[in-house]
Amino acid sequence: MLTDGQQAYNYLSEAWKVDKTCPELIILDHHMPILDGLGLMEKLNWSGKLNNVEAVFLLLALNTSKDDIRLFKELGVQEFTDKPLCKATAMDAYTKYWAGDTVKNEKLL
Repeated sequence: MLTDGQQAYNYLSEAWKVDKTCPELIILDHHMPILDGLGLMEKLNWSGKLNNVEAVFLLLALNTSKDDIRLFKELGVQEFTDKPLCKATAMDAYTKYWAGDTVKNEKLL
């Protein structure tokens, strides 16, 4: 588990550069330290890192404005949920996009 948006950006940048793989479901928080969720999504978009990437972004939102939600959607976030995240919500998001697929590592959820 990564603890801030900059760590997430670095990790994803390297993963996509080396072998073009990444997590299928990326859970991010709107209010992460160092680089928040909005900053992370902007940086990924501006750098072109999201081109040809099939990942689902789930945003943990608490007191997030409708304008911010709209902006997150424009930047590629597909799913939104309130904090705290429960396992059932993560599994619902996963199965929505990969119905019939098995969860590769349920411990990560």
